[in-house]
Amino acid sequence: MGTLPILRLLTAKRDELASRLQRVRRDLEHADGPVPQDLADQATVRENDDVLNNIEQATALDLAQYEHAIRRTKSGQYGVCEHCGDRISAQRLAAVPQATACAGCAYSPPGLRAG
Repeated sequence: MGTLPILRLLTAKRDELASRLQRVRRDLEHADGPVPQDLADQATVRENDDVLNNIEQATALDLAQYEHAIRRTKSGQYGVCEHCGDRISAQRLAAVPQATACAGCAYSPPGLRAG
């Protein structure tokens, strides 16, 4: 796959994540309301807020990874492992398009990496 299709794929996913992040942040802003009097309702509100916060953090992280992959694509470094410099397999990039490490480096503890 050439650079342009990869860039389109990464950009589309980045835009989707940015839109999701906006929606979650909007939901979090609207979640600030009066605290229910009932303890069960308070627990439900707190749990919902925790879930939204976790989704916000995960989405922001995913978004940052896609933005990084876009920068790497534009600089000609997409598909090259940031740790050992080897090529990242096509299978790995198909499964994890924002990958910055080959499977060997991604799944090995830093002290045990070959490269």
